[in-house]
Amino acid sequence: MNLFRKLVNPVRRLNLRYKVGLAFILPIVLVLALISRLHYIRESKNFQTQLELSTIQLGEVTLDGIRNSMYENNWDAVAASLSDITDRDTIVRAWIVDSDGRVFRSSNPSENGTLFDTSKAGCFECHQYTPDKRPLASNLMSDGNTLRVSVPIQNTTRCKTCHQDDGQHLGVLFLDATTKKIRGEVLGDIFFDLSLSLIVLVFSTFIGFALVQWLIVRRVEVIHAGLTKFGGGDFSTRILQRWKTEDELTELADKFNEIASNLEILQAQNYERERIRELAIIEERERIARELHDGVSQFLAYLSTKVGTVRLMMEQTNLGKAEINLSQIEEALNDQSIEVRSTIIGLRMSGRVEYGIISNVRDFVDRVNRLSDFPIEIIVEGDPDKLKLGAETSLQLIRIIQEAVSNIRKHAHASKATIRLAEIEGKLILEIIDDGIGFNPLQAGFERQNHYGLRIMFERAEAIAAQLNIKSTPGNGTHVIVSLNIK
Repeated sequence: MNLFRKLVNPVRRLNLRYKVGLAFILPIVLVLALISRLHYIRESKNFQTQLELSTIQLGEVTLDGIRNSMYENNWDAVAASLSDITDRDTIVRAWIVDSDGRVFRSSNPSENGTLFDTSKAGCFECHQYTPDKRPLASNLMSDGNTLRVSVPIQNTTRCKTCHQDDGQHLGVLFLDATTKKIRGEVLGDIFFDLSLSLIVLVFSTFIGFALVQWLIVRRVEVIHAGLTKFGGGDFSTRILQRWKTEDELTELADKFNEIASNLEILQAQNYERERIRELAIIEERERIARELHDGVSQFLAYLSTKVGTVRLMMEQTNLGKAEINLSQIEEALNDQSIEVRSTIIGLRMSGRVEYGIISNVRDFVDRVNRLSDFPIEIIVEGDPDKLKLGAETSLQLIRIIQEAVSNIRKHAHASKATIRLAEIEGKLILEIIDDGIGFNPLQAGFERQNHYGLRIMFERAEAIAAQLNIKSTPGNGTHVIVSLNIK
């Protein structure tokens, strides 16, 4: 198991391109080796069979050719015929052995009269079988490149005139055929066939490997590179499709690009929300600081002066004037309490912009009406909520209303006020109207302390691409108009 892991672990760490290469090359090498082995075994068997058949046929033809010479006891002609047979490329030896195992005639005259031992190599290959199962051809154990073929010499009727009592067979004609040359030719043919097959397989493998690299591996590498960058936080990464095919990998790349685009949009929206939140925090801090300066700070200075005046009146035992100053202090405290509570209401409204502009304005008006000494009426025309205002837009509109109501309370000396919301052909119209003392907008000067809130209102309207107009004349109240084109 450990050895297997040692062999497999390096493969696991290989690049996909090399793994695909191994997946193509290794099976082909194994298949080619198996085919080569099977082809060699099959051709060897065919060669063996063909050689045995041809040699046996040659022996039978040879025996028929020398039979007449044997009938005539012309043994020189028999020896010459055996010698002629060995001139063939495949026959290296030919001889006749009688029934006693003695060489009667041979293509090599020096072997004539030699007696064979049937238990030794050369004879044992055939004599290990019973006569009825003895093969006509067998490979010599002493020489793996020699095939020995035996053709029995029948004791025919004509032979029996001289060999009447010699049994069914008079002897055997032996032919030794060499297999070395033919085997080499067969191996050459096999090598040629395998070489041709190898070339075809290599070419096919190269084409298949190239197609897999082009259709799969290359695109997987492109997708992997994109995912790596994407995983590193680069949501602007896109998979550039440089291929023309339409398949699952193309769909995967399209889905990845779609997800990356959505995440990039969400990231941009989150950045924008953070920016708006930071700007809102800064604006609220400036607004609170301004209101503390304009309201609480001035009130404390006023209160300090009035308390000093009351102390002086009491020291002078002028209780009437002291009572008047105390009443003024009480009224100022009540006004300042309303102003502070109104500011708190406005701050709490910041977290409710998702409930819709109408709901927020109604809630604001209900809360302020409980504190103010003048009533505020709200009028809604159409359905402003269907315009689906964004969070920043809703917040800025509420802030404009809050600033306008604060200005009415501080400066207008009004007896009532009206807030009107209308939706007209995809446009939102917001109006804040009071019946106070009014003023001349051209002479007011937005940078002056008493009109610092008007500049803030214009800045908030500009932040949401809205138009803000102020209509007012001394003695005729003030009319603030905010127009927002949603389209």
